[in-house]
Amino acid sequence: MFDQKLMVFCLHRLKKAEDVHTQSPTDDLEHLQRLSVQVGQLDQNLNSLRDQANRIESLSPATLIQLDKVKTRLVTLTRHLEADLTSPTPPTTTSEEAAAFNSVLPSGWERGVTATEGLPYFLNHADESTQWDHPAYAELMHSLLAMNTVKYSAYRLSLKLRKVQQKLCLDLLDLETALFGFEEHGLTAQRHDLAIRAPEMALVLTSLYTVSGEGITRL
Repeated sequence: MFDQKLMVFCLHRLKKAEDVHTQSPTDDLEHLQRLSVQVGQLDQNLNSLRDQANRIESLSPATLIQLDKVKTRLVTLTRHLEADLTSPTPPTTTSEEAAAFNSVLPSGWERGVTATEGLPYFLNHADESTQWDHPAYAELMHSLLAMNTVKYSAYRLSLKLRKVQQKLCLDLLDLETALFGFEEHGLTAQRHDLAIRAPEMALVLTSLYTVSGEGITRL
C-alpha cells in the first residue's frame, strides 16, 4: 500500500526546506549543515516511497509523475546546498573576537586571518615573521621531542597523545558531550564525509569547551 501520508509530509518538508534555503545567508555554515542533514533524511523518505511505488502495479501515473517532480526538486536543492557548503563565504572576525584571540598570545604576537579562506596565521612582530601554527602549539610540538628517547614506539606515541590531550583539556571532555556538540553543528554519522574549514572547526571546538565548562579555565 502506498503511504500517501508520507508523500504529503515529504511535499510539506521539501517546500519548507526550499523556503529556508532561499531565505538563509550562504555564509551561515552551521545552519546550512543542519538543513543538509534534514534534506538527507527527506531523501531517504522519498526513496522509501519510490520502493513502494515500484511494488504497486495499480499506482496511478499521476502519483508517479508527482514522485519524479519531487525527486527533481530535491536533487536541485541538494546541489545548491553542496555548492554553498563547499564554497562558503569566509566568516569575519569582530573586533571583540580579535582582541580575545590576541589576549592569549605571547607578548609581541598578533593573530591574523587570510582574506580568501579565513585561515588564521600568526605574526611575530619581534622578528617580523609569520607562521601558520599558534605559538603555544609550536611550543607544545617542540616539547614532544623530548619523548623521542622512550624506547618503544607504542609508549612514545601514548605519552605524546596524553600530553596533547591534557594540554587541550580533552581529558575533561566525555564522549557523550562530544557527540552532542558535533550533532549540534550537523556533524553526524550521516555526514561523516563533510568537509569543515578552519574557522568552523574553531567554532565547534569552542562550543565543546563551553559545554564541558571546566576545560576553559585550564587553557
